[in-house]
Amino acid sequence: MKTITIKTERIAKAGAAKMTDQGYTFTQDTISPNTYYVGRPGSKPYLVCPDTDPILTYCNCPFAEENGFCKHIEWLRDELAHEAADVARWEVEAAERADYEAFGKHLAGRF
Repeated sequence: MKTITIKTERIAKAGAAKMTDQGYTFTQDTISPNTYYVGRPGSKPYLVCPDTDPILTYCNCPFAEENGFCKHIEWLRDELAHEAADVARWEVEAAERADYEAFGKHLAGRF
């Protein structure tokens, strides 16, 4: 396991901040549910495991192989966190909508 320096983290965060604007996307690997392909159009995608356990965190880009961390890992963690927050928000909204509709039906039956 490589020691991740503050400089490495800063480089990764700076690079990750630009990735969405640069057209990067991710797709989940069909074999391993915690592994993703991260890339942008016209480039070779990298295999990334954004696990929070440093032993399991992995990216096959040259920077990560040398430093143990990279912009792909940082960006993917952020994207997955945003996706999870969106799903949670949609679930709350759906539950609130169902409650509202049920209450509307309740009121409609009273008149």
